[in-house]
Amino acid sequence: MGILDRYVVGDRQRGDDRALREHLARALEDAGGWLRRLCADAARRELPPARLQQLAEITRRADELGGVAEDLAHARSGCWGLRTDGEALAEDERRLSLVLQFDDAMEADVDGLVRAVGAVVDAAAPPAADLGAALAMLDERLATLHQRLRQREELLRNPERVGWPEHTPPTGRPPKE
Repeated sequence: MGILDRYVVGDRQRGDDRALREHLARALEDAGGWLRRLCADAARRELPPARLQQLAEITRRADELGGVAEDLAHARSGCWGLRTDGEALAEDERRLSLVLQFDDAMEADVDGLVRAVGAVVDAAAPPAADLGAALAMLDERLATLHQRLRQREELLRNPERVGWPEHTPPTGRPPKE
């Protein structure tokens, strides 16, 4: 494969990665919308102060979801300079391949976060269940996703430092080939 062909393939891979990240970001934005609607509906009713405080906490998490969605949608995919050195180009290809695998594996994290949002919505519905436990699970999922985004950025800078996928994928499932 010639150098130009390799750039075309790399550009296509970056486009695939961008589409995947945008899909995941939309899922996060939708989940944040569920939380905002929950709060808007609840705010219309007369609620005790403790419940209003919980709504404020839910709104904060909805805003955080929006920020994570934005970060994910606009995350770098890796950008190649004009390289003629085959070894450097191969390293760029390897990094891009790792980022694609990483983003694919991150889909499980986003799915888990969406399920956690659903649990918050369910727990907040009358009769109110243990909303605190549902919010704690959502916080855990948000923290995991923040960590994944930091790992992703490090993967672009220095794949050896992250040690993925050679050691353990972020979700524990094998990378796609």
